[in-house]
Amino acid sequence: MAVALSASGVQSVPLIVNNYWEESIQQSCGGTNFCAFDFSRVPTAKTLIVTNVSCGFTVTIASSGFASVILDKRNAAGDIIDLPRIDLFPGKKGEVANTVQFWAVTNQVSHIVRQLQRARIEVTVLSGVYYGGPPFQTCTVVGILTP
Repeated sequence: MAVALSASGVQSVPLIVNNYWEESIQQSCGGTNFCAFDFSRVPTAKTLIVTNVSCGFTVTIASSGFASVILDKRNAAGDIIDLPRIDLFPGKKGEVANTVQFWAVTNQVSHIVRQLQRARIEVTVLSGVYYGGPPFQTCTVVGILTP
């Protein structure tokens, strides 16, 4: 599976086996409070039912959590489809004193992404910013492709 490490123009390739879909994106969003993960387009004549989402975030020690972590989608033209949106719930997993905090999202969901649409995860830090160095921000979507 190919994964790019750039916050702009991130490209990824889903792993598709039979009707199982898994795709991961890893990127650096350092110095900002917003990070978005745009996954691959669903193939023509298929529907993706996203069943699981997992993410890992590294933020500065000054962060007090997340304003929002949202799973939504983009249409074929690239416009964000506002509804339905699914709120995801991050939990703090640890920190390195006076340096960074580690947060994770692991949610079971049921989110339909139709042909030529993309799943999208948008994450906004409440205060503070994303840490710029490794470990980078990462998100994975898992689901089932249906005809």
